[in-house]
Amino acid sequence: MKKNWEPSIYIKKNELLPNEKHIYPTTYVVNYQNAKILEKYLPLYIKGKLADLGCGKAPLYGFYKDYVNEWIALDWNNESYKNLKIIKQDLKKRLPFGKNSFDTVLLTEVLEHIQNPDMLLKEIYRILKKKGHVIVTVPFLYFIHEEPYDYFRYTKYAFKRLAQQAGFSIVLIEEKGGILEIIVDLFAALIHKVPIFGTLLSLLIQKIHILLLKAPLFKNISNGSKERFPSGYLLVLTKQ
Repeated sequence: MKKNWEPSIYIKKNELLPNEKHIYPTTYVVNYQNAKILEKYLPLYIKGKLADLGCGKAPLYGFYKDYVNEWIALDWNNESYKNLKIIKQDLKKRLPFGKNSFDTVLLTEVLEHIQNPDMLLKEIYRILKKKGHVIVTVPFLYFIHEEPYDYFRYTKYAFKRLAQQAGFSIVLIEEKGGILEIIVDLFAALIHKVPIFGTLLSLLIQKIHILLLKAPLFKNISNGSKERFPSGYLLVLTKQ
């Protein structure tokens, strides 16, 4: 894995950032939000043996590899990732592991594509060790993607219900983004369609927005609107 893995969505420099070479230009802000919230919480909750479910090209491997002892990745289609050791697995079916097999489970930007999320969470509960953690990220106010396999958008109240039904205790639920991020995301998608300069303008607008967030006014607007206008969520669950 270490030999064959290459960065995709994220790249680790002095900080975890979106990798412009491997993302759609209009999604820079969304991926920046994901990078920042994962960079904040992954070091606190990942350890031991980790299962990265629905991993794609394992974009976070370069970040979390130093925090875990063993890594196993599953995805429903591994044909595009022949250089990676990824188990081909339909997440709608029983996971191919015994009880109490993992210390950590990672489920990033996957749950919205699962037709039976309650079944998958119960399976994760089964394979997770006691006091282990599940880290989940999902979009909320975000465009339909990977059609026709985009099924759900979850509020934090839906998360609480799903988690408790599966037997988990909730460690935290945190919103990603806010009203400003949603506006910039939509505007970037529209600007991208402008001939010749659309892609450059789209990226420029998003990067200017990220710089503006360092100013107290814009930061306060974004943070103050997260609860009512989240662009997504991060959820950490534990098995007691």
